[in-house]
Amino acid sequence: LPFNPADWEWLFTINEHIVPILPGFSSLGARVQLEAGPFWGNTLSVEYSYIGPSYYSLGNESIINDRTGILARDNLWLLTNRLFLTFGYQRYKNNLENTLAYTNTNSGYSFSTFIYPTPSLSINAGLDLFTVTDKNTVDTTNATITAGATRNLLLWDTSSDLFFNASTVMVKDDYDASNDLNDYSTRVGVTSSFNTLPLGTRIVVGYDFGDQPDSI
Repeated sequence: LPFNPADWEWLFTINEHIVPILPGFSSLGARVQLEAGPFWGNTLSVEYSYIGPSYYSLGNESIINDRTGILARDNLWLLTNRLFLTFGYQRYKNNLENTLAYTNTNSGYSFSTFIYPTPSLSINAGLDLFTVTDKNTVDTTNATITAGATRNLLLWDTSSDLFFNASTVMVKDDYDASNDLNDYSTRVGVTSSFNTLPLGTRIVVGYDFGDQPDSI
């Protein structure tokens, strides 16, 4: 090429992961979801996903590759839609092409709830409990506890949400206690939606503090 492509990365996304040249299961990403409901306030869903070890997404770089498994969830509305509950179960494993020394299995449960005492106030809480094991050198228990509240009001003559969220992450390693973790974080902030502008605009400002350095 008569120019250096790296000089234009601010404009073009250059795929550095074209492996292999001939697509196969290793470069395949797929997801199938079945959903039933709502009935008696319940909506059930089951999702199966397969992300090959050579699969890379240009649109979503946070997708975890080399992983397959299921995610089951039950969403439940109660008290005339003032209480929302979610129960989930997941089980994933990696090493799909047997290229790693061990196969990691990630399985566990999640629970979250949202309470709406008034149309402008919501209170949320959640618990995630997962275990990661390779049946040889890794066996950890990961627990995440979250809680928060959101209050909607008019701010700067626009609809805004004042929010407060707190979370703690606890990791217990059965093989190496030096890997144990107990991390606490908190975020307070405001989300404002300016729909009167020529383009719908949402501005989010937050302040984080806790065990990690404070940040805006």
